[in-house]
Amino acid sequence: MKPFFKMGCSVTKACSYAGMPQSTVATWIKADEVLRLKIGIWQNEPSVMARSNWLAKLAEGDYESAKEWLRRKEKDEFSERQEVTGADGKDLPVPILNGIYSDNSTEKDSSTQEED
Repeated sequence: MKPFFKMGCSVTKACSYAGMPQSTVATWIKADEVLRLKIGIWQNEPSVMARSNWLAKLAEGDYESAKEWLRRKEKDEFSERQEVTGADGKDLPVPILNGIYSDNSTEKDSSTQEED
């Protein structure tokens, strides 16, 4: 099961891949604090390796890595956010479609009505 944990799998996924009942692993973890800690370390290895690789590229002057670091760590200043609320969290204004407010959109425009 260790290889599954080292890929970052949860206990549920690791048990599923290994064909082992989750209750068995839960019993082992409950009885063995060291095993529980090791599983946590193994599960974090992919994230640690990815962070290490990312920081190495950043140190090499990789512009894209630097931008990504800033977007994630300095969100207030560098994130590419899309605001989905109006000012101060209020509702957005009603959109205007073809010069007519959307709440009037159920009325047919006289130019689009078919003649009988």
